[in-house]
Amino acid sequence: MKDILSTTIAVLQALITVSLFLAIMMAPIFYFSKLNFNFKNVLQLLITLVFLYWPLILFFTAMMFATQEAYDHPPFIFISNFILLYPLMISLILFLTQFKLWSIAPKYILLAVIAVTFIANLGFSYPKLMINYLRGKSNISSKI
Repeated sequence: MKDILSTTIAVLQALITVSLFLAIMMAPIFYFSKLNFNFKNVLQLLITLVFLYWPLILFFTAMMFATQEAYDHPPFIFISNFILLYPLMISLILFLTQFKLWSIAPKYILLAVIAVTFIANLGFSYPKLMINYLRGKSNISSKI
């Protein structure tokens, strides 16, 4: 349990550090930009940052599974699957509301996110962990 807690704290510290770095890097853009900062432009910028932040968060999720016991720990499995799929949820909301992100049609954003998420599913085995957990199987293939 101590290893799981320390791993979770390390992941949170890394996410906070990256968030602060992105905020510092984006401050000059807000200050010196010639954009008309109405609600739509600010919303587009925030959605873009959320999409750009996804690969960093996705690679940090691998740190949650530092110990073998973590593979059968339900909160880690649910969090990793949510992180893997949150761009898909955002693009579905964009598609349902027909919100154009930087003049790109929402259907193209949805198709691109589906393709990227599918490729990420091939690279990470988080959906398999979820399926095994729901079936009652252990995700630990070999015990040390």
